[in-house]
Amino acid sequence: MPMLKRLKSLFIIEEENNTPTAPKKVEAKKKPIINDVPINKNAKSSDKFITNLLKAIESNNLEGFDYLEYKQSLKSLSQMDMDEATKFNSAFAMAKTMGANKKILIDSANHYLSILKTEESKFNDAYEKQQHKQVGIRQEKLISIESSIKKKEEQIKKLQEEIKNSKKEFELKKNEINEASAKVAQTRDEFIASYKSVSDQISNDIERMNKYLTT
Repeated sequence: MPMLKRLKSLFIIEEENNTPTAPKKVEAKKKPIINDVPINKNAKSSDKFITNLLKAIESNNLEGFDYLEYKQSLKSLSQMDMDEATKFNSAFAMAKTMGANKKILIDSANHYLSILKTEESKFNDAYEKQQHKQVGIRQEKLISIESSIKKKEEQIKKLQEEIKNSKKEFELKKNEINEASAKVAQTRDEFIASYKSVSDQISNDIERMNKYLTT
């Protein structure tokens, strides 16, 4: 099985329609005129972001038997009738035959968490650029239009028609900003949900390895 496909089988529960489901849902400054779209706590993981995150893990896969192979062993035991502690220790017994130990497993799991953190940082940088490109520039224009409207409202009656047209433009730009902001925020929310889906599983495995495994 290709490495990426194997990783997806470890971190994604696939339904009959092959749509990945998120194990958990995700859980945000106010600017003039238009507020940032808050984080949608009900956003679901995106297959695109899950795949990108797992590709990053794949390209930084450590040599030898490590956390990923250990998680594969846990998965193979998932259908067996045994408690969690037994599953973790059974998989650990196999890991030790491959030269692994508790420190190797936990250190490698933390390595993959650091890879995810790097991806999060890169995404946040890209998100900020898109936020400025898609929203900030339009927002600056909107502020300019609002200022123009206020000045025109102070002028004499002959300017009233111009003011009316400017107000229409104001509303149009405002709608464009809301739509653009919502679109960028949706992308952000899908990444956050995807990141949390993968990182939570690794963190939970680390917690349980600490709980069940001996050095």
